[in-house]
Amino acid sequence: MNTDLFQYILPTKLLDHFIITKVEELPDKAGKDMDIYHDLEEKNILPESYDSAKYESTKASSLSVERPCI
Repeated sequence: MNTDLFQYILPTKLLDHFIITKVEELPDKAGKDMDIYHDLEEKNILPESYDSAKYESTKASSLSVERPCI
């Protein structure tokens, strides 16, 4: 599946901070429609204006999102 299209579906600038690591198209719980599941991994890059000495990674860097197919 082409992940370039997610820039139009996901919230603005989300992909500036996350990388799409996995995309699956699976049947919904009722088995009638298909849902798209995508996993995102945080890039873990602080904005330039932040002092990196004051921040540390929490290692909570992944996110799984379910979206119905349109």
